[in-house]
Amino acid sequence: MTFFEQVGLAFKTYPEAIQFIFKNKLAHYFLYPLVISILLFVGGTALVNLFVDSLQKWVLDLFNLGGEGVLSGIVSGVVGILANILFYFVFTFILGSLIMIFMSPILGKLSERVEKILTGNEVESDWKQIFIDILRGLYLTLRNILLQLLWCIALFLLGFIPVLGWLAPLILFFVTCYYFGFGNMDFTCERRGLTGKDTIRLVRKYRGFAVTNGLIFALTLYVPFCRTFIPPFVALIGVAAATIAMQKFPEFKNQ
Repeated sequence: MTFFEQVGLAFKTYPEAIQFIFKNKLAHYFLYPLVISILLFVGGTALVNLFVDSLQKWVLDLFNLGGEGVLSGIVSGVVGILANILFYFVFTFILGSLIMIFMSPILGKLSERVEKILTGNEVESDWKQIFIDILRGLYLTLRNILLQLLWCIALFLLGFIPVLGWLAPLILFFVTCYYFGFGNMDFTCERRGLTGKDTIRLVRKYRGFAVTNGLIFALTLYVPFCRTFIPPFVALIGVAAATIAMQKFPEFKNQ
């Protein structure tokens, strides 16, 4: 499967996943993203207000601008605007990971149900296998977080190079898309008994699919005013889409 065939497959399976979810009476899984969305909105709003208020107070105290004066009001307003902008980008960067972490049990269960409907495969686990899966998941999670951090540092340094620095944000965006897609694909890899290293090799082989599958989710994180409501639902669809698509991979067709 070529890179562009992988990209096409990723785009194609998103609408297929939506249709599949409703056709097979799995729509109740959308209740979980609704709860996550409400929690993220309430928690995010409280966190923004706390962050902005604390920063404003710190800046005013730093320059001895306490009181109700005009200068104090101007400085407070400017700091508030800049703080909100800063928090927007920082929160956007970590929001996707928070959603994937909080929804991981539900995403895993949905992926399992989708595969069972498609293939009839049953998942049988004992305590030993559960423990192995936990260690495997921990290894992949820590590895991916470390690699993303290294990418961030490298691209931050690249940002100081004229012309090339303009590409740094775009590269970082696609790197993030890759790891979101990686997470969506890993649910199927885990059930099929792939080790951490085997999963890494498989996702690298289908990196065109991984990037595109994660791209759709990543884009929703940048939608103003809706980025705490839309992404959890898209995450659910993305996992279903990855599960459907991976049944067409040669490695899984005969399993």
